[in-house]
Amino acid sequence: MGALLLRRLARTAAALVGSSVFLLVLWQLALRVVNVSPFIAKSPADVWDYLFTDPRFGTATAAGNRSHLLSLLGVTLEDAGIGFCFGVAASVLLALLFALVPPLDAMFMPLAMVMRTIPLVGFAPIIYIIFGNGTVTVGLLGTIIVFFPILINMSLGLRSASPQSLDLVRVYGGNRWTAMRMVAIPSALPNLFASVKIAVPFSLVGAMLYEWLFSLKGLGGEIAVANAHSLYAETWAIVVLVAAVSIILYNLVDFIEAPVLALWGPKAGTYEAV
Repeated sequence: MGALLLRRLARTAAALVGSSVFLLVLWQLALRVVNVSPFIAKSPADVWDYLFTDPRFGTATAAGNRSHLLSLLGVTLEDAGIGFCFGVAASVLLALLFALVPPLDAMFMPLAMVMRTIPLVGFAPIIYIIFGNGTVTVGLLGTIIVFFPILINMSLGLRSASPQSLDLVRVYGGNRWTAMRMVAIPSALPNLFASVKIAVPFSLVGAMLYEWLFSLKGLGGEIAVANAHSLYAETWAIVVLVAAVSIILYNLVDFIEAPVLALWGPKAGTYEAV
């Protein structure tokens, strides 16, 4: 078990390093190809200086920059967590309801798809006017942005359950919920994890949109302030920080996925547990 855990941690760390290096190389190449003023377009070295070795004011200022951004990151993660939790819970519960009562799926899934086509920026002011600035608004914005990918993927996963396994449960006297719990939900777990991986960075986007438009707190609000004062090194540092956190959270979900599927997935016992 220990060796498997270390091997899994090594793969996760390698994925983190590999994706980070790829993004840095792509970033540097893009700056060389696109002719943008260095005053606006900052390189990886510029962001490094801002966060670690500020050449103008010294490492003490760079430490202050890091501390400031990390404190703002805590605010953004809290906002993102609210929307993520509400969104995942609402979408999973609704997908289960659709699976238990198929006519509801036929009635409301097309409506959900139509609502998905409306830009979040169009929803945001209406939600803000109704609920004001606070937890409800950030929760609803986060819910909207993560709700539809999870709902669609979870519904697809529930419908992909083996008909033979469902019939076997019914033959032994199981009701619809028993079949759902023993067959359909395990079958949907890979879909759920796939959509959660997408929802993690989306929840950060939703939180930063809320902060940028309404609260002016967290990293989203700081981007608005930094751009207004032409502090582009800070803006790029925020982008790098958010990208790094998204990659870490994505890989964290990926790390958790294997043991969960090994215990409760559709092929429990065949997945590598760690």
